[in-house]
Amino acid sequence: MRIDEIAVGDPIEFSLACVEQRLAAMLRQCGRADLADAVAAQPDRVAAAMVEIRELMRRAREPVA
Repeated sequence: MRIDEIAVGDPIEFSLACVEQRLAAMLRQCGRADLADAVAAQPDRVAAAMVEIRELMRRAREPVA
């Protein structure tokens, strides 16, 4: 799905921010209230994981030497 970069900026960062901010709600919408509750109870772990994911995504964008 194309994301309007003018409206939301970097599509990867937009997607990661959606996951970071709405993961529990998305899991709940999928019928996984148990996982949603676990995620909601551990915001620090989610934030730390997102830092790591952002770094991996940044490195993936680098040219291969």
